[in-house]
Amino acid sequence: MDYCMRLRTLGLAAAALIASGPLASADVIVQTQSYGPATTDWGTPTPVSLTFPGFNINLGTLTGLSVSVTQNTIGTIRATNAGATLAVIRTKLINTYNAYLPGALNGVSSLSGTVITGTMVDTLLGGATSPLHKLTASGHVYATAAAGDNLSPYESPFVILASDSGSINISASNANGIAAYTDLADILVTLTYTYTVATVAEPTALALLGSSLFGLGLIRRRRA
Repeated sequence: MDYCMRLRTLGLAAAALIASGPLASADVIVQTQSYGPATTDWGTPTPVSLTFPGFNINLGTLTGLSVSVTQNTIGTIRATNAGATLAVIRTKLINTYNAYLPGALNGVSSLSGTVITGTMVDTLLGGATSPLHKLTASGHVYATAAAGDNLSPYESPFVILASDSGSINISASNANGIAAYTDLADILVTLTYTYTVATVAEPTALALLGSSLFGLGLIRRRRA
């Protein structure tokens, strides 16, 4: 390629670079808050406030958002046959959890789920007590913004209220099974923000391109 052609090519590249101006690029920010492990067998659940800083609009334009809620539970069960005859006793822990959002995402304003541990089966003589069983389980729910959702409630500090409650499910063949249990759980709320940020061409790159054009211009003049 002769110098004239190179000069023309670089000139077109410079024009395209300058004309492009700000370029939009996508980025992601993740925020998390949690509470627990805390006792869940208190009867009526009491919401806990999880405070988030929200999206900083100085970073760019918020274009998408997803909220994920995860609960982990750990507990113990010890069954007792309160009757006089042999009994098969089945027990399990059940946790329900909720997270209340400051603004609806795809029509969802609250997220809820249920975590159920595996069932323990004890065959006990009258008056006998089972070994102490340790149980764990986890659950996950999420919501993602849809086109047209109003994301402004998430563009400044906000609060998500989260709560859970635990209980035991028990059945016995002689209807005399009882059980003592403990139940602890934690809730993790994760927000993933998707946004666009404006970027501009590097000044160094523009200066280098300008120098190249100037140098090729000088060479062209000398050859003329």
